[in-house]
Amino acid sequence: MSNHEHELFEKILHRLEHLGRMVHALLARLSRPTHISIQLEGATMSLTYSVGQKVTATATEADATGINVPVVPANLTWTISDVTIASVVTNADGTATFTALAVGAATVTVTDTAFNLTSTDTLTVTTAVPPSVPASIAITFGTPA
Repeated sequence: MSNHEHELFEKILHRLEHLGRMVHALLARLSRPTHISIQLEGATMSLTYSVGQKVTATATEADATGINVPVVPANLTWTISDVTIASVVTNADGTATFTALAVGAATVTVTDTAFNLTSTDTLTVTTAVPPSVPASIAITFGTPA
């Protein structure tokens, strides 16, 4: 191989390496999440619940092409706008469990802090649980004095 051919080969190799880095960077951008949404046990969030019911919410993320990408649980933050309507517990797997506390509506928010993505939806509690109705009565006598 002549010097000229060797230099030409090195230039081509350098350009291919550069092109490879550009393709890798583009693929990394395409596979990063660009959208986050909330689902409750497979349904959209805006379902209604009764006081005392619990429901688990899942965050789903998609890239720029609409393909779902893995969610990193440590990056998620869950909040609820009114803690008197429902409480929230963030689970280790990145889901959140909401417990309905009172009739009303509250905004649920999930944020992916690594990619600055946020999604909100409404959790509505429509029915209060009736108080327990006694089924029996008993008399207990204390110790005689």
